[in-house]
Amino acid sequence: MAAEENPQKEFVIPTRYKTQVSSRLSWPIGAMELTKYLIGVPQLKELQLSFAPSYGAPQQGQWPIVFHVIEVRYAHPPLVAGDSDWRLNVFPVPRNMRAKIREGITLHGHKSIAGWLIDHAKFSGVQVIYVLLVIGIQNWTN
Repeated sequence: MAAEENPQKEFVIPTRYKTQVSSRLSWPIGAMELTKYLIGVPQLKELQLSFAPSYGAPQQGQWPIVFHVIEVRYAHPPLVAGDSDWRLNVFPVPRNMRAKIREGITLHGHKSIAGWLIDHAKFSGVQVIYVLLVIGIQNWTN
């Protein structure tokens, strides 16, 4: 018997691009979790997600203490043909710091992103606007 498709399948922000990362890096959040955090924002069905390349090798074995984690972008017209006006870019983080960075997203970051999207839902016209969720790690030792 063939598996039946679920017509009520839950919406997940579509992933437009996902780059490969080294074994030292990891994605701090996935598409399903990010979608869950952004339920209720007016642009939810317009958002596109990219898992973008970011950090190279650490300088002299040291990672920075501040990481660019999630970027929210509005660009009209879109910067790349076929893109949505609304875009989320997730950047990889050091694997050994992932849990601490996820904690920051869970406690504060997702609310900041959702709030910004709600506050700026009526953007229109020709403009490019970025906001970046930055998470700092204090007292971290490698």
